[in-house]
Amino acid sequence: METIKQISSLPQSCGVYLFKNSHDKVIYVGKAKNIKKRVSQYFRSYVTSDKTQLLVSEISNIDFICTSTEKEALLLEFNLIKKYRPKYNILLRDDKAYLLFKIDLNHPYPRIQITRKIVKKNNCKYFGPYTSAKAARQTYKLLNKIFPIRKCKDSIFKNRTRPCLQYHIKRCLAPCCLKVSKKEYMELIHEVELFLKGKNQKLISKLEKEMWNASDKLEFEKAAQIRNKIFEIKKTLEQQRVILPTNGDMDVFSIDINEQLVGVGILILREGRLVDQKNFHFSHEKIRPFGLDREDVLKEILNAVIFQFYTINPYVPDKILLPINHDLDPQVLDFLQVKKGKKIQVISPTTSTHKDLLRLASLNIFKENLPKQMRELIGLSKLLKMDNIPKRIEVIDASHIMGKHTMVGMIVCEQGELKKHEYRIFKFEDLDETRDDYLTLHLWTQKRFKLGAPWPDLLIIDGGKGQLNAVKQGFEKLFNGPVPFKLISIAKPRQNMDTDKIYIMGRKNPLILPKNSKELLFIQFLRDNVHRFTISKTRAKARKTTIQSDLTKIKGIGPKTFKLLMSHFNSLDNILNVTCDELKKIPTIGNSRSKQIYLGLQNLKEEVKRSNK
Repeated sequence: METIKQISSLPQSCGVYLFKNSHDKVIYVGKAKNIKKRVSQYFRSYVTSDKTQLLVSEISNIDFICTSTEKEALLLEFNLIKKYRPKYNILLRDDKAYLLFKIDLNHPYPRIQITRKIVKKNNCKYFGPYTSAKAARQTYKLLNKIFPIRKCKDSIFKNRTRPCLQYHIKRCLAPCCLKVSKKEYMELIHEVELFLKGKNQKLISKLEKEMWNASDKLEFEKAAQIRNKIFEIKKTLEQQRVILPTNGDMDVFSIDINEQLVGVGILILREGRLVDQKNFHFSHEKIRPFGLDREDVLKEILNAVIFQFYTINPYVPDKILLPINHDLDPQVLDFLQVKKGKKIQVISPTTSTHKDLLRLASLNIFKENLPKQMRELIGLSKLLKMDNIPKRIEVIDASHIMGKHTMVGMIVCEQGELKKHEYRIFKFEDLDETRDDYLTLHLWTQKRFKLGAPWPDLLIIDGGKGQLNAVKQGFEKLFNGPVPFKLISIAKPRQNMDTDKIYIMGRKNPLILPKNSKELLFIQFLRDNVHRFTISKTRAKARKTTIQSDLTKIKGIGPKTFKLLMSHFNSLDNILNVTCDELKKIPTIGNSRSKQIYLGLQNLKEEVKRSNK
């Protein structure tokens, strides 16, 4: 009811709206020409989409930001999605900028650099993007082999007094020490630019002329060097498949859907050759909850992927090929044309070549390029007989040191990636000396229940059957019925066992997987992470308690003085690193006492260092 009231106060202008849940966490970001009209559509009685209804059921608060134009709204939507990573929005898994080659022409003898950032600086040229870091570094290695330009950093270049090894193996002209013609050097840079732009035929023609000119002048050593350069470039060209009959730049986007995933495949063509490809995958839960039919949903995903792909990459090709019945959002097209600086062609498959390109892009979407994490999650869902791929996995471990500092650590894994900002520690100081893991985990369920959504699809417990039952019984009581998510535990092997046992809620006997099973290795990876996280926090707490106890044993520090030091310096680490002058400034601590305390603190600090080694 409160949400409906908020809708009436929304503006009828262009901008971005944010849906938040009861924990004030952003769960969806959208853009609209008319914010009020668009948001109202979610709450219409005729909306029957399960995903839309699920989204609406989680909305507790609506926020908005008005913009001047739809283009501004589009850019703001992307930035907010990247910032908040809402559960119902499409966001590229690989959302960092891809690798680029940079040539800074402000330097008299430029070099090639690999970077992910574009700095707005005159006379800097960028080439790329390379979606594969491996491919980018192979190209970088090849460039350094073919073109004898400098490899060293500017700081080394300024201070070098004699040529390095690169000069002696004929891979650098050594402009740092020798008199190298700037004209000759910039010719090399021009050749590098042609190579990186994919204009290899033009580069080969240029080099062949130079080779024959050198031969006519009887400069056979120079001609041989150019011949070797041509050979290396041609060898590179042979590895690239010619696809387009015309030498043009084009990116091909294809989209497909199967039982587990929605996939977008991208082919990157430069000068008619396939130079790179990239695939993105999204679980069905990530499909935008618009209540639209299948084709409309796929269009929305494709537009989101294209916009984000070119937002994080600098180069927009002359042509973009899309599947039949898919078109670009006018705001996305306008954004691309502004970035390109001229009109671009968005085409549908009208020729057999275009149709073959789309088939090639689709062919690879769900094959080898499926992310490793997603393959493991799919395998895990089949192994545990889950209806859906586990989008959110929580892993817990109970820990104590000699019965003290009892706590439960929890880590979170979403879409196969660890979410460290969601790690939690639950303390149970009243259970110290009990050494009862079952009771600790049973009481943990109460604290986890109070946290509320988002609930995990899968909860993994570091322990055996007893730990699993303790958590199961705790949640059954709190939910007044069956636990709404999958529960499993992983127990370390005993003396007569070779591998870990997997206990599954509802299954009598443990599941024993082969040692090299990818699913087992993934569960072990999560178990080891939660164990490492929990034990580190337990030890830190124990260390803090020990330091606090040792502090009060220092001559000159009693209970009152300890409280006084804590009120001034806020933490034990700050107290250990305090100076003698800082101690003198504290009221009631005189010169002689401050020196006494300072010496005691220094001795304790050394003991702490030795114990940490």
